[in-house]
Amino acid sequence: MNIQSVMPGKINKIIIFYSEKDIAGKNIAMAFEKIFSNPEVKLLSTADDIVYSNIENISRKERPDFVIFASRHASYKHEKLLTCHPIGNFSRAELGGNDYSLCQTNAFMLKKAIISLNKNCPYNYEARIEETHHGPYCDVPCMFMEVGTTEEEWNDRVACEAVAKSVVDVINCKDNYNNIKESAIGIGGLHSSSKFLEIMLETGYAIGHICPKYMNKLLSEKMMQEMIEKTIPQPKTIFFDWKSTENKQELLRIAEKTGLVVKKLR
Repeated sequence: MNIQSVMPGKINKIIIFYSEKDIAGKNIAMAFEKIFSNPEVKLLSTADDIVYSNIENISRKERPDFVIFASRHASYKHEKLLTCHPIGNFSRAELGGNDYSLCQTNAFMLKKAIISLNKNCPYNYEARIEETHHGPYCDVPCMFMEVGTTEEEWNDRVACEAVAKSVVDVINCKDNYNNIKESAIGIGGLHSSSKFLEIMLETGYAIGHICPKYMNKLLSEKMMQEMIEKTIPQPKTIFFDWKSTENKQELLRIAEKTGLVVKKLR
């Protein structure tokens, strides 16, 4: 495949966005300011929780091509993680955003993000790609890049610097998509899927939106089409984490109707 046939639109202007309430977000932002400066890349903040922020008003004013949300990752499990993920809700919006609505995401930049997080990961930390979840709703392509999962990690200067360095890597690689074959979407897996991570790190595919196992029964034909339409560039493949997929046969039927190549990861 000619890589030019799947190239996303040119990205010039980027916003790095964080919440002043978020320890990790502020620490990532401070580290980022120390190592990067470019008039086309703006570091902006909100006084609101980031998942409930009104980024749409800012994007209308600033007109960015892409937004990176720098944030904490929280979990009841105490794990040392660097994560990235697309944004949106497959159900009612319980943590910001809009009901049954996904934001646009750039699969190639997500791939650059997880590769960079994995490369820059401090000792004892792990890099993970997570499924599409929570808000805020953003009207331009976007993703989250995070440190987790407790206050100990949010205050870890080395971990926050690693995310800041990874943000810089993503910015510097924004128009360089060598060795990326094509984009795809993912279905199945838990909050993070080791199979999708392997695809991102070890193959030429870049995965955009991911619908996890716990949302599979809500994945209608309309929502699968939205996963495709909101992934940039347009996906050619649908990957199933087959052992960790609910409602398998119905979702396989819907996937085959899209005309995309369907691949089962076993």
